[in-house]
Amino acid sequence: MAAKRKSFASRRKSGPDATTGPQAVDLKTAALNFGERTGISRTTVLGFALGALTLAVYAQVWNFDFITIDDPNYTTVNPHVLYGLSLSGIKWAFTKFYMANWMPLTWISFMLDASVYQSWAGGYHITNVILHVANVLLVFHVIREATGRESMSALVAALFAVHPIHAESVAWISERKDVLSIFFGLLSLSAYLSYVRQKRTWWYWGSLALFGTSLLAKQTLVTLPCVLLLLDYWPLGRLSVRTLAEKAPFFAISAVISVVAVLAQANGQAVRSLESVPIALRLATAAIAYASYLQKAIIPWNLGVYYPYSTDVGLLRVAASIAAIVLLTAAAVWSRRRYPFVTVGWFWFLGTLVPMIGLVQVGSQQLADRYAYFPFIGLYLALAGFVTSRRLAMTVVGVAAVLGFLQVGYWRDTLTLAEHTLQVTDDNAFMHYTLGDALAAEGRVDDALQEFRKPMLMEPWNASHYCKLGEAFVRFNRLDQARRPYEIAVGLDDGIAAAHAGLGWLHLQNKQITAAKREFERALELDNGDQSNYFNLALVCEQTHDFAGSINYCRGALKVNDYLVAAHHLIADNLRRQGRTEEANAELRYVLTIAPYDDQAREMLGK
Repeated sequence: MAAKRKSFASRRKSGPDATTGPQAVDLKTAALNFGERTGISRTTVLGFALGALTLAVYAQVWNFDFITIDDPNYTTVNPHVLYGLSLSGIKWAFTKFYMANWMPLTWISFMLDASVYQSWAGGYHITNVILHVANVLLVFHVIREATGRESMSALVAALFAVHPIHAESVAWISERKDVLSIFFGLLSLSAYLSYVRQKRTWWYWGSLALFGTSLLAKQTLVTLPCVLLLLDYWPLGRLSVRTLAEKAPFFAISAVISVVAVLAQANGQAVRSLESVPIALRLATAAIAYASYLQKAIIPWNLGVYYPYSTDVGLLRVAASIAAIVLLTAAAVWSRRRYPFVTVGWFWFLGTLVPMIGLVQVGSQQLADRYAYFPFIGLYLALAGFVTSRRLAMTVVGVAAVLGFLQVGYWRDTLTLAEHTLQVTDDNAFMHYTLGDALAAEGRVDDALQEFRKPMLMEPWNASHYCKLGEAFVRFNRLDQARRPYEIAVGLDDGIAAAHAGLGWLHLQNKQITAAKREFERALELDNGDQSNYFNLALVCEQTHDFAGSINYCRGALKVNDYLVAAHHLIADNLRRQGRTEEANAELRYVLTIAPYDDQAREMLGK
């Protein structure tokens, strides 16, 4: 095998296009001619061209807003982020699960943004775009360093830069975890290539450290060791038992961090059980998801932010999806000698999607565009090696850039995004709620309520939809209309904690303390992982002058979330009403350590 393949070093000496397979095309002839005239290297010119291309698609986000899906919880209403970078914030980032994730490095990056941009959404967007530009250049660098094929590498990087499916990862502030994780993952790949080329062990340990850093941003790249092995096969030509053993520390880190990721998802109640999603259904939907991603790679429109999970998969659709995957896999294996870039690219795509394909079902979505951010690099690699026409390459990139620009535009605000997603998806209850929230934010309450009613028409048997409508009536202060939806929800399913909590709150507003306490206790019995269920009971106890009971329930809420400032304030108030002023002041001083800008705590301490 070694005799049949050129070594990595010898290929580097034999010129930029000296690998097996068709010669790829130069994308920017005019730009390269400019480089020759000015003495700037063609690699540098291509890098600038790729950066400019990326900015042409994404520069528009500088005045985009926060999206109400996740963005507020990640930024504007998250006290750990809102007050900027601090030692207490860094401690929280490393020691707590939040939003069903453990991603300390991402939280720290948001804290830095808050320190610089405060509440300006455009600043957060700009950081995402800067990271994406860096990732585009790193993709170009990594593929070029590995293969020695500059033009092919530029095409891979250009497609990665502008493909519409990546708009979600870049234009959605919450997906900072995606672009940041891949940034360090690509740096790890670059360091690994330097290790192979220079035989210096510090590059190996640098690659391992950067890999670990990537997983601190998000556990997206737990499959990166497999990508290293693919690169060992081609183009590095060094795959052996020794190189497999060399990856042992990488696999060890992946295993440990994967356990942490699963614990974080379970803590956030995001992982769905085998009872709710059987293994046979998971395998069927995984096959369909792979086929759907391939379709989106080739026909990148009708892209939305949320694709609802469906159990109605259809036997014919499953069979066709499995057949397509098997045939394409067989073709990739068959072409491994003549077109090894196809083999590596295809298995890059297949393998790196495994954690996100639904075998461990997380959340209620069937698939998500953001999951394609790193895996699609493999598809671009498999395609780029065949492109021998400059006109074809520029046409493909140009069309992708136009579609990418349009797709990014849908992320301007929640209203635009929700309306677009509802146009390209069916039976999407979640997006009707999202659109209702956006309409309500504009003061269009009646239109918002219409959106909240639509899911009930789609699934009249689903109690959670009635609960959501009740919550909407409460939010819009239409309390007389809220009771009936809550009662219907409880009648359909007595096990919905939020419906009992909603009824309890209505009773509390009407001074029906006993009834309110009964409903809140039922809500807590059903869901003891929701801080609000403890806090509601704390409010009831306070109104009945059971100050000790109120404090105990507040402590229960703080076990779920120690940063629930309202619970600390209620504890301080209860302590003061018991005459325990010093203890109350100690509680308020603690509040100022976790929320330094809490003026209410500062004012109470001054009294």
